[in-house]
Amino acid sequence: MVRLFPGGPIGNDIGLNPGAQPGGGAVPEPQVQGTGNRGQGTGSSPQPLAPSPQPDTSLRGAVGTANFAGFINDLGEYNPILEGRSAFLIYEKMRRSDADVKAALLACKLPIRAADYQIVPGLKENEQGFGLAKKIAEEVRENLLGGLESPTSTGCWVTQNFETVKENALLCLDFGCAAHEDLWHIDGDKVRLRKLAARLPYTFYRYHVDEDGESLLFLEQYGYRGNNFVNVLVPAEKIAYFVNDMEGAYFYGRSVLRAAYQHWYMKSQIYRIDAISIERNGLGVPTIKQGPNVSAEDRKAAQSWVQMLAAHESTGLSLPNGWDFALTGISGRVRDPQASIQHHSEMIMRSVLANFLTLGTTQTGSRALGGSMRDFFYLSLEALSRKIDETISNTSIRRLVNYNYTPQPGKRLPYPRLITSNIVVINPLELLEVAKDVGKFDVDLLQPDNDTENWIRKKCGLPLKSKTPRPRYAPVQERIEEMVQTDTPLEPEAAAL
Repeated sequence: MVRLFPGGPIGNDIGLNPGAQPGGGAVPEPQVQGTGNRGQGTGSSPQPLAPSPQPDTSLRGAVGTANFAGFINDLGEYNPILEGRSAFLIYEKMRRSDADVKAALLACKLPIRAADYQIVPGLKENEQGFGLAKKIAEEVRENLLGGLESPTSTGCWVTQNFETVKENALLCLDFGCAAHEDLWHIDGDKVRLRKLAARLPYTFYRYHVDEDGESLLFLEQYGYRGNNFVNVLVPAEKIAYFVNDMEGAYFYGRSVLRAAYQHWYMKSQIYRIDAISIERNGLGVPTIKQGPNVSAEDRKAAQSWVQMLAAHESTGLSLPNGWDFALTGISGRVRDPQASIQHHSEMIMRSVLANFLTLGTTQTGSRALGGSMRDFFYLSLEALSRKIDETISNTSIRRLVNYNYTPQPGKRLPYPRLITSNIVVINPLELLEVAKDVGKFDVDLLQPDNDTENWIRKKCGLPLKSKTPRPRYAPVQERIEEMVQTDTPLEPEAAAL
């Protein structure tokens, strides 16, 4: 059995001739570029490539993603409604209508949005050129984290918070992809970013790529600009493109909701059946027992009555003589849908590694198990945040530096990097307990220096240590013992105790 895909068969089972296709055509011979001992061999197979002291700079492989005039196909997606732009409508419905889906997305996004953003220099302090790297990093930090201001047609200025930039980038979790466009303006002799404008995923239409099939050249959009519906080509050098779970050159990526779709669909159907059963069981099944000599018109009228009868405070029914009416409930064992709903809710959370949020809703689970789940979940968030930071660093930040600085001959500019820190929320009590254990005199692993104290203060949400010196007293018990031995009056603080 041969699975057919555009461009040829994949796989060869039960002894089929590898040189023939089921349609009767022959499989194309492999094409090998080059000449001499690196060229095409004899027969149907190419000769092995001889060793060469020079690297082979030619393109030989294929990315494997089908791209027909900018329209890309996911050959592995078996559900057509979840491929490409058609999937956006499904994911939009999922995140707007289901509380578990919304909670799973917020669990992934809020720790990253609430974290600290830093711009770090491209060189270390002990490296040559650190002064320039620090200057560049300060200018980028001032522009990116505090100076994204865009003028309007009325002469006003609109300030963009950098958190909205990360919020837009995190749409790649919802839909699989997201992007923003760099908008520039000239400020004296400097080029500055005035806005990182969001470009919503459902406007992405076609992807124009280079000859290698995987380097994006233009993103084509269909969408509204104000009250105008426009079709535009946005160059790749003007956008920062974020993709989640990208395979090959499938620029749509894969939403984290893809794995949750089946459970969302089943849960929504169970809710629908449950609502119908509640309505029917709350009212009962209307039943009319008709009298003798019933005409066709009477049977039709009785059928219409029982179908239109609904639970209402003024519901009533008048019957002819000899007819009986009853509300019949369901007899026997009725399946409770709660267990199925609970299962699918847990699976939705598990699809994003946030199933620790469901602990406590059932009789199973423990604090230690929840801690292990959280550690793995936060590990995934750190990987996601690092990927977004690297994308912004290699696109918007790099362009900002290139527009304002010219590298010296033979040297490269020290490009700063965006770093997101403090994603993991640390329990202050656990932190202090660990600090106490490793700071004991018999362990002596943690020294009480100012930097360590300020780090612990920051993690606990306390203000940083003041630069004004203050006296450091010994523990109260030791001070009282010293005062008793020396017969010295106690200090006011100790006397008050």
